[in-house]
Amino acid sequence: MHGLVILLPYMEQNALYQKWNMSGASGNFLGSAHGYSIGSSTLASPDAVASGNAALSATLISTFICPSDPGPQTISPSSYYSPDLGSTGIIATKTSYDFVTACAGVAYYNYWAKSSTGTRYAFGENSTTRVTDITDGSSNTLAMGEQTLALYNGTTSSWAYAGWVSVGIDPVGAWNTTYPAQGLNIWNYNGTQNPVGTRASWYNAASLHTGGANFVFADGSVHFINQSIDIPSLTYLCRSADGMVIPNPPQ
Repeated sequence: MHGLVILLPYMEQNALYQKWNMSGASGNFLGSAHGYSIGSSTLASPDAVASGNAALSATLISTFICPSDPGPQTISPSSYYSPDLGSTGIIATKTSYDFVTACAGVAYYNYWAKSSTGTRYAFGENSTTRVTDITDGSSNTLAMGEQTLALYNGTTSSWAYAGWVSVGIDPVGAWNTTYPAQGLNIWNYNGTQNPVGTRASWYNAASLHTGGANFVFADGSVHFINQSIDIPSLTYLCRSADGMVIPNPPQ
């Protein structure tokens, strides 16, 4: 289940939240079936189709869509990206906003728990971060960021479940070959220059706002971060307890 589901009651979507089967699966994709998610991973029962959760993912929630982004809002039936793995033709809907997590989690089950305290982001698969754990300060730690609906390498994630490489946004991720290798608003994937609005790879933070992207910080505030920010500072903002606080965080 995507963490955004838990927020539904707080954004006038309680009726949708009440339909969710919390004991069932929200998506049927298992990375271990494709050689990833190293470690033990099992699908909850009932599965996403039987639980009814897969069908709910077709609900378009306008709050989760950036009004400045004209990109595709839905996910075509797919054995990798759909909650039902394409078996019943469900067309899930996307989100323009996702949690800031380490992209390396795509290859390991419960990667967050295996990471050292100093390198952890506030969020990650089955993370247990409390506000008191964010010792760098909630105003110095990223919680969520923007992602464009159009994506070259992958498919922008749904608000409801995790599909293939749906691990969130990593502003300093370097899993694939992009130009530049890290940062915000990256449109070039392995030499393929995409138009502005089609981000390069599945973990890139990007928006159609000129010069940068908006982020939610752990204190709940929203700030625009310029794409010219240096990578060390962006890294410190991603990590919640590395002891490295940048002197002038975005205001």
